[in-house]
Amino acid sequence: MPRLAALTAIAAFGEDQDLPPLAAALARLGIALEERAWDDFTVCWRRYDAVLIRSPWDYSERHREFFAFLARLAQERPLLNPYPLLAWNLDKHYLGDLAAAGIPTVPTRFVDRPEDWSKRLPPGEWVLKPAIGAGSRGARRVRGEQAKALSAEVESLLAVGRGLLIQPYLAEIEARGETALIYFGGRYSHAIRKVALLPADGEAIRALYNPERIARHRASAAEREVGEKVLDVLKGRFPEQWPPVYARVDLIPAREGPLLLELELAEPSLFLAYGRGAAARMAAAVAAALDRLREA
Repeated sequence: MPRLAALTAIAAFGEDQDLPPLAAALARLGIALEERAWDDFTVCWRRYDAVLIRSPWDYSERHREFFAFLARLAQERPLLNPYPLLAWNLDKHYLGDLAAAGIPTVPTRFVDRPEDWSKRLPPGEWVLKPAIGAGSRGARRVRGEQAKALSAEVESLLAVGRGLLIQPYLAEIEARGETALIYFGGRYSHAIRKVALLPADGEAIRALYNPERIARHRASAAEREVGEKVLDVLKGRFPEQWPPVYARVDLIPAREGPLLLELELAEPSLFLAYGRGAAARMAAAVAAALDRLREA
């Protein structure tokens, strides 16, 4: 029986709600799935045929340590998703690559050096978030006049090599929520709509993950079109790693149509409980990836 490790963190152990249905679906295919923490130094990774990256949700606070671990692990065991995808996707600068490729993306400005931070923002509301960050952790919603007060925090992020991105706060999300399109093996599986509003007081989210209100969602033709364009760009950029076992395309509504907020290839919740047959589809994508590894 093939053995697969589901990579988590000690702080997130047992928190991934997708793992129980996935483990059951994999067991029906003759594949054993065991949850293992990246920061548990007693784990022998060579016991596993591959490592499925799932919920190392504390990596943003320990990113240098985690990235070094991931690079070492990739030399020992195959990773799902593959390491080149992870290395590209774990830093939100990938949004610039997708925007340059023609994907309709939430306008994003990157702050990578102290001189990039002007201590001023135009009037209106903005979202500030770390360029290396999981979920909404560290994200905050601020008004333009609050920017100067955040200078010390911005400088501390830059000092540890995380950087920052600035996006306009799009009020449409308050009425229509955010859509997540989930793909397995490069094929569309299901969609959900979620509402997890950032507080308007500029306070950063500190929790390991942000509680969300989730509902099933029938993706619109416009949402599906953006999702397919994102996957097409991904396939062209990483042909040797295609298809990813899983991908999540997060979209936010705007007056001009759906805009890409994030592409998640490393550690997203996949909301298996919200898509009929979703666990079986993901298990099939995992099994297909293991077959490709055996044939390589």
